[in-house]
This record gives sequence, C-alpha cells and structure tokens, in this order.
Amino acid sequence: MRFQEIFCKRILIAGLMLMCLALILPGYAQQAQKQKKIRQLLDITIKVVDDKDAAVTKASVVVGEGIVHTETDATGSVTFKAYPEDIVTITIPPFEPSVNVAVNLVKEKTVKLERSKYHLTSGDKVTLPFTDLKKRRLTG
Repeated sequence: MRFQEIFCKRILIAGLMLMCLALILPGYAQQAQKQKKIRQLLDITIKVVDDKDAAVTKASVVVGEGIVHTETDATGSVTFKAYPEDIVTITIPPFEPSVNVAVNLVKEKTVKLERSKYHLTSGDKVTLPFTDLKKRRLTG
C-alpha cells in the first residue's frame, strides 16, 4: 500500500513536469525563430515636375500620416527621411495628388504631376456625413 502511494505520487510529479515542459518549450522555439527587423530611415531626394517637365515649386510633400510636412524649393526638389513602407503624398492645387511608397521614390528620382481640369481634382470634394458635395456648388 505504501509502495503504491509513493509510485502514484512520482508518476503524478513526472506527469506535471512533462506538461510544464510541453507548455514552455514551444515558447522558446518561437523566440529563437523570431528575428527583429531593424527599420532604417531612408534619405530620399526627389524632383517634382509637371507634364511639360517644368519644375513645380511650393508643392506640399507629406510623409506617412503627417509625420513630415515639407515643400519643394525653387528647382522643384525636396529632401526628406522616410521608412521604406511609408506613403508619400505630393499635392499642389492645379495638379492631381500623387501618392507613392517611399521605396519607389528611391528608385524613381522624378515625380511627374498631371495637370487636372478646372474644379475636377479630388480637392474639389467636400465630405459631409451622408454625402459629398463639390466646392463649386457650395455657397458662403
């Protein structure tokens, strides 16, 4: 009887230890497989031109969701830092907005903006709770 109690306790302890190992080991295996990716900022220099290859000055350049706001200089070029996966938006009123990924801007050094027709840009849209109106149709 005494031998049976000792044997059962040892089996119970061994079983609990095996269960603990079964719960802990997958966590160590996953931790070993994970490698931290280091995000590096890219120095990006671009030139903004219109459809006639003339430099566009004072074009607004927004990186990400407003992390960096800057404007192009007199030659139409701008330099900024961005992560590779950041979205870069370039806007100026008589042109359609240009939305690019920062990685693409490293490869392509020139961004060409297309001239839009009068009041037909996306900037003409005024978003209201249940509808969108055009600025040209608003009064006041």
